[in-house]
Amino acid sequence: MHVINRLFGTEPVPLHAAGPLNLSPLWSQIEDAVFASDLPGRPGARDDYTFFTWNSGTGRSHDKAKKLGTAERCLRRLEVPHEVLGHGMNPWTNILKINTLRDGLRRVATPYVIACDSPDVLILGDPGRCVDLFEQFDADVVYIGDSSFWPPEFEDLRLQEELIEGARQTRFPYLNAGALIGRTPFCRDLFDEAAAQAERQIGIPRTPGTSGAGTSDDDQSIMKRLYLAHHPRVQLDFRCQMFQPLTYQDQDVLQLVKDRSKSRWRRALPGEPPLRRPTPR
Repeated sequence: MHVINRLFGTEPVPLHAAGPLNLSPLWSQIEDAVFASDLPGRPGARDDYTFFTWNSGTGRSHDKAKKLGTAERCLRRLEVPHEVLGHGMNPWTNILKINTLRDGLRRVATPYVIACDSPDVLILGDPGRCVDLFEQFDADVVYIGDSSFWPPEFEDLRLQEELIEGARQTRFPYLNAGALIGRTPFCRDLFDEAAAQAERQIGIPRTPGTSGAGTSDDDQSIMKRLYLAHHPRVQLDFRCQMFQPLTYQDQDVLQLVKDRSKSRWRRALPGEPPLRRPTPR
């Protein structure tokens, strides 16, 4: 399975469904196809990036429809080495994404880092493609763009994001903190700075029924401020060359293509039923 963005003719690799899954009409169809299909081919071995996911493993996402470990399941299927950040942290709050990645970056020996959320990310192919595409950006970090702004209380940040060069010409002008790729040395500095800002929000509880803006559940506004402060070293993937947001996107934007090629090395994951050969046409 791969996805073509009809607007730009791109084939992004990680897909991210921010917010409740019912806002991402294609999620279930893509998820079912990803785990039901043979792989088109094994990713080439490369050792120039480290892949992180965030998953405490101790609870549920705010949306009970989301399953912790979805991104990791994709990576295991692709046989891509990865490290899970935040395992066992209970209670989990989103501000911990910043601190755990800051700590994880201190252990990284590769020149590049990729990081993404766990329950609402599908990885369709070799993440190494993202490294090659990232090099086409004149940037040190690139985040996934999004069509909706969050958290909504920070209107000043929304207006500033829309003033970034190229933002008004794209469907995805807003930073989403759910997926990123960057150069390791710059990421270390960026997340040291982010962690210093996060100290002011740690321990502030989220009020039920609110977005959690400015609380321990809000990492996104911190990363938005740093995006604005460090642009163009920090950029967004406006044209979905690497990352694709799924929220509010339907088949008018995304073309779903099922891969017909067969893979000799594809095997069932633990807990899956035996794989069935497709019926010849």
